[in-house]
Amino acid sequence: MEFLKMVVQRSDPVRAYINVGCRVDIATGNVITGRYGESIINGGIGAVTATVGMGNCFKSTWERFQLLSALSKFMQFGSTANTYDTETNIQEDHQHTFTQAFDTFAGRHILNEGIWEITDKTIYTGDQFFDHAKDFLNNKIANKSKILRNTPFVNREVTAYMQMPIPTFGEVDSFSEFSTQDVLKMQEENTLGDSGANTVNMREGLQKNRFIRELTPLADGAKHYLFLVAHLGMEFNMDPRNPAPKKLGFLKNGIKIKGAPEKFTFLTNVCWYNMNASVLMAADKNGPEYPSDKDDKLNGETDLNEVTIKLIRNKNGPSGYILKVLISQKEGVLEDLTNFHYIKTNKRFGLPGNDRNYVCAFLPEVALSRTTIRGKLKENKALRRAIELTADLLQVSEYWPQYDRLQCSPEVLYEDIKKLGYDWSILLNTRGWWTFDNDKHPTPFLTIIDLLKMRAKEYIPYWYDKSTLSDELKKMPKVDRFKH
Repeated sequence: MEFLKMVVQRSDPVRAYINVGCRVDIATGNVITGRYGESIINGGIGAVTATVGMGNCFKSTWERFQLLSALSKFMQFGSTANTYDTETNIQEDHQHTFTQAFDTFAGRHILNEGIWEITDKTIYTGDQFFDHAKDFLNNKIANKSKILRNTPFVNREVTAYMQMPIPTFGEVDSFSEFSTQDVLKMQEENTLGDSGANTVNMREGLQKNRFIRELTPLADGAKHYLFLVAHLGMEFNMDPRNPAPKKLGFLKNGIKIKGAPEKFTFLTNVCWYNMNASVLMAADKNGPEYPSDKDDKLNGETDLNEVTIKLIRNKNGPSGYILKVLISQKEGVLEDLTNFHYIKTNKRFGLPGNDRNYVCAFLPEVALSRTTIRGKLKENKALRRAIELTADLLQVSEYWPQYDRLQCSPEVLYEDIKKLGYDWSILLNTRGWWTFDNDKHPTPFLTIIDLLKMRAKEYIPYWYDKSTLSDELKKMPKVDRFKH
């Protein structure tokens, strides 16, 4: 049968989300099979990622962690980032401290190197920054063929890797305070109470609407991943019998996104709602729940905070998930401690032992406790990976019912993988995030879904030496899905 169709250039089969960790990737993502049968988690940040919340809920810290995490995975290919600070309160020294949480940036000053640049509205008004951004994005698109790189995703014909331009990252913090020259002029020309100022908010809304509508498709085409922060406020309804419609399904009635047009709520791919933050103290109130060292036991210490964050928009899957993220005012988001806190507070999932002394099921030779875990995570890379995989396994059991047939406890997974001949010291020297030329990266690629399929004898990592594996696995043929 011959179909009648309009001939158009087709879009890529995969909208690439960039992994950022800290429980974000599984919550926002799905699994795509790669060239060698590996399971790639396509989750993390989308083309536009937003964070909203009331004051003092670590909105900027949470957003900036995601920006830096994504940048750290692509900096070697030439990726850069920029931040437009509309509130003129960013201190570079503090931001530099946050960068040091990532191995890629350790010992480097990416702000001084110009890899991450911060500007503010004392230098550019919103429309001037908008014009700079458009010029940059149009230039990226015009030179797209020169900056294409191989992703691990396969093309529609399954003959080659899907390519995408080298990603760059941009941030507006906050979008609520974004203002343009014409609006500023109206404010200057009219004092409080003047009728000429009545249309200021309307004009500001039109300009912000244009910013989102024009920049979003440009940014997506250029693979410039955009971050937006916005403040929430109370919306007062004068007619209780006719309540205003909800802007987002997981945002309560009576709460509005301040200084943001309607487009903000549906052109974002991912939107996080920082609901609240509280100091995380030990049960006896004698210092933080997880001290950074033996001297970190001061009463009244407020550095370590537990932040409750809800996923209120997700174009890549379900919304409504709630994360508990641990944030240090000094160090920023504590990704590894967040993973640990998640499994510990879920009936000590994968942490056999008693409530005071326990181990991680994937690394049983390392003794753990509440007061030592923070230091041990910093010192031990294998422990960080073991805790991350355990947290991933718990998330899969909570969020992805399609993998119930593969699901098992961490203890069973550990023992069964060992029986098949795999070496856990090798498996823990891996990464779960994808990047360009993924199969050539010096650190092997392995996700929690890969591990579950390995236990079921449905997958052997393409990079693993089969000589130590069971006879049954040795006979399994290598997988290469490319049609040559």
